[in-house]
Amino acid sequence: MSSVGSAAESVFREESGRVIASLIRVSGCFDRAEEAMQEAFAAALAVWPGDGIPANPGAWIMAAAHRKLIDSGAESGGAGRIDAAHVRWIEHARNR
Repeated sequence: MSSVGSAAESVFREESGRVIASLIRVSGCFDRAEEAMQEAFAAALAVWPGDGIPANPGAWIMAAAHRKLIDSGAESGGAGRIDAAHVRWIEHARNR
């Protein structure tokens, strides 16, 4: 297995519980949370080989999953429960 695959697998084992819990808390929907997390891991497998594994891959997955959740809420006409405080959290994470 490649180092990217190993890193993603390790992050999944160690962080997926926290990621999914955070996404469910924000969205109120297990299905949307799970989909956003899966999309974030798929993005990692596409991006990390070219950009390198980030210094904090768990934080990268969390931020990517939150962005995917926001995007899915926008696509569904704002049907999700993403509030202004969470958007500020995402913006703060992006600026780190």
